[in-house]
Amino acid sequence: MSNILIDTVKPVLKSARLGYLNARQSVTGASVSLVNFGSAMMRSTTMNFFTPPGFRQENYDSRADKLRNDCYVTMPDFYEPQLIREVHEQFKKAITNESLITNHGYSRTIKNMEKMDEYIPSMVKLLRHEGLKRIMHSFYNSYFNLTSVSATRLYPVPEKDRTPEHLLSAVWHCDDVPVDLVHLVVYLHDVTPAHGPTKLVSRKRTRELMRMGYGRRYEIGIPQNVLEDEKYVKDLSSKAGTAHLMLPCLTLHRAGIPNDGLIRDSLFFSFRPGLEHQQFNRLSPIKRKMYPVLQNLGENRLYAGGKLFGRRTFIYA
Repeated sequence: MSNILIDTVKPVLKSARLGYLNARQSVTGASVSLVNFGSAMMRSTTMNFFTPPGFRQENYDSRADKLRNDCYVTMPDFYEPQLIREVHEQFKKAITNESLITNHGYSRTIKNMEKMDEYIPSMVKLLRHEGLKRIMHSFYNSYFNLTSVSATRLYPVPEKDRTPEHLLSAVWHCDDVPVDLVHLVVYLHDVTPAHGPTKLVSRKRTRELMRMGYGRRYEIGIPQNVLEDEKYVKDLSSKAGTAHLMLPCLTLHRAGIPNDGLIRDSLFFSFRPGLEHQQFNRLSPIKRKMYPVLQNLGENRLYAGGKLFGRRTFIYA
């Protein structure tokens, strides 16, 4: 009898949850929890106390406007080819060290993110690029810090294994993270459509798809051909040295799958407004007491990022 009851109730609850998601997402235009909107708003407000007057005017960059409006911006020739080759050589040594990596189906990732700069020391040069700092300062109208790093190698996935557990990132989704989180995507070699680049749609198109009934990663709710409509999909194929910035919470996106015989090596950095340790130490005694209290008010307890590098300095040498 209990099994009959469970079989009856489960579809009702599932339908109710999807109905709630559709209603919420039709309003917000993203499959992100309301907590992640609130925590970002609180963090933006509190950072005003630690940002000098005139910061916005001094750091304006039009590329930040595109990131804000479309939720992505692509910058060709952003990094010198020699630097990318240097980073890639360090990456290749680290990604083949079995003591450092964890396997996720048909991808492998360096698992000790907190010491990533020890395995790939030249990655810090990517973070200290003056153009990157200017764009992020303009986007946040404040300082920013590094919350996470992912060094990943993607492999081809055989047709027989293209199941949800193997295609986690290759399914259209929005990341349920704070809405002020920005990804920097750096491919470590030339990436063509055959290498399985990330695909995404603009903020405007994401809103449209949410209102059409997009549900969530494994209960999408709308036809695949609508999601993959070439009129709207941006393919991040690019030459080595290109930098891509995106808001993974506000734009639907998915990873690609490399063709047979190919791999894709990439670094993903995540940023949020905040102070690095070195900047924190320059604050007045009163502001040093205020900062952790105010930042704590803006923390989403469900999101683990943001404190990982709290006592490290990567961006502001």
